[in-house]
Amino acid sequence: MSLKQLEIMIPQLLRRHQKSLQDQTISEDLRRSLVIVQWAAHIYWTSFGTGFLIPPSNSKPSVDAPYAVESWQHRLTDWTPYPLQRETVQLPLHALYHHVCELYLIVPDAQALAFAGYATMNAAEKLDAARTIDARFMEWYGALPPHFQFEQPDFLVVPTTIDLASSLYHFRLMMWNWMIPSVKAAPKGNDDTNDRAGTPKRHETDKIIREAKETCLEIVSMTTRILATADAAFGPIFNTLLTAQTAILAASFLLSGNLTSVSEEGMLLQIIHILVRCSRQRNLVKGVTHMLLKTAEDQLAANKDGEVPAGGVSKAVVEQLGIIVKDLAWEKRDHLSFSSQYPNHVMVKEDPDVQLSQLLESWADLALDEGDQPVHASVDHGQEEGDRGKG
Repeated sequence: MSLKQLEIMIPQLLRRHQKSLQDQTISEDLRRSLVIVQWAAHIYWTSFGTGFLIPPSNSKPSVDAPYAVESWQHRLTDWTPYPLQRETVQLPLHALYHHVCELYLIVPDAQALAFAGYATMNAAEKLDAARTIDARFMEWYGALPPHFQFEQPDFLVVPTTIDLASSLYHFRLMMWNWMIPSVKAAPKGNDDTNDRAGTPKRHETDKIIREAKETCLEIVSMTTRILATADAAFGPIFNTLLTAQTAILAASFLLSGNLTSVSEEGMLLQIIHILVRCSRQRNLVKGVTHMLLKTAEDQLAANKDGEVPAGGVSKAVVEQLGIIVKDLAWEKRDHLSFSSQYPNHVMVKEDPDVQLSQLLESWADLALDEGDQPVHASVDHGQEEGDRGKG
């Protein structure tokens, strides 16, 4: 489905459901279903807007989130991480969905700022606007129960909570990263403050950009920890589209002249490693990993006299990236297939080549066993009986 089709379809869907919600004769279950559809459409459209770098064009939902009522906040859902077959987790899933809805009331404002608002602001105004929305993000996050906060010891490590944490840091990184002027796009001199009265001086602008980069590095560091935690718990079996989106954005930031230390280089290698593991299920991600590698190779080739500029990529890092992107995809792994009876259940199967080899070995063993047994007994008995009958 194209973005243009979505742009036409989503407003129509919202208008239709808004009319249905005003019908006083519908049941409470149907009303809740309509509310869920409206919020799902909002979240879906907002997510697409982030991916395609466009500001929000639709209004936020006009009704309360479907699980805003207190009675939904304490319902527990049993969750088992197939195919690992670990202990069942008691997950307050409805409460988590409610917090997702809360987050997506802030995200459109961050999008509007990043993809439209920054263009009309000077550096100081950008910083003030980013701080204001970031404070809203962190206020929302601080109000979450401890089992939904990644830094807390009680954090529940399941794909949905990982996605919730990834969403927060993904949107924060998007907003802060977009206030940093592109090196290629910036004109000579003061990048966005030349023609405006009351604008900060160049050194003040540089200070603001430095603060934005430091904030981005903090976010990327936390993002890497979240991705590593999910990878250690589930490997490539459980990952969503957001796993790849978040990792790609973080890696792109690091490759934009922000490899300032061994720590940042380590984060980049770890992120690419996780991306490559995700790419086994998504060819698009596989293509992006090769694009990121090509970006690093081009930056290395552009280094004058082999000297690595501040924040640039070194030969050693490019070589390690090449090994991860080109060789890791062929490492030995479980062969997975999805059960038709249980769509959420993944069954681990043996490698078909191994199965065939085992089958041939069993046939060979069977033939050897038969060779050790006397083969004349049953035939001779029959012949003897026949001979006796003739006699």
